[in-house]
Amino acid sequence: MYDKKEFYLVIACVNLCLLSLCLFFFKNSFLNIILSFELAFIASFLIIFLSFKSYEKNITSKSHDIKATLKEPLFELKKIKKNPIFVKFYVKNDDLRPNSKEKIKYMVWFFSISKILSYVFLVLLFLFLNKNGYLVVGAFLLGVAILPLSVLVLTVKRVR
Repeated sequence: MYDKKEFYLVIACVNLCLLSLCLFFFKNSFLNIILSFELAFIASFLIIFLSFKSYEKNITSKSHDIKATLKEPLFELKKIKKNPIFVKFYVKNDDLRPNSKEKIKYMVWFFSISKILSYVFLVLLFLFLNKNGYLVVGAFLLGVAILPLSVLVLTVKRVR
């Protein structure tokens, strides 16, 4: 796992680098580039953060449901008989496909309200910037790409 300070420092560095690239390459006004870039970053960060919190909540709720009891022995010793045993194998049709109840449960896990609202926020933000003439598409896309690029930088740094 990454250190939080290191992760936020890499995010800030990538943010500044990409923002300087946006200001250098795009010839729009300074305010339009900053708004498109930073608001896209905030929206994408919100999506990832709320997805993580939703996943964390689901895992902790599942882990509280499991009650581990060690009253039963972990292994059993059996005496081996000297007579040979003939084993019959039966073909069991296990497709491991979830039934409809499990599908609904997994769908609710994946589509949490907070995650859907954060995606709606991203779309509304895009439409708001477009309607008011503040949208710079390249800056918006680079703003969304900050977090994946930060994770890529940290991963490459860890591999070395």
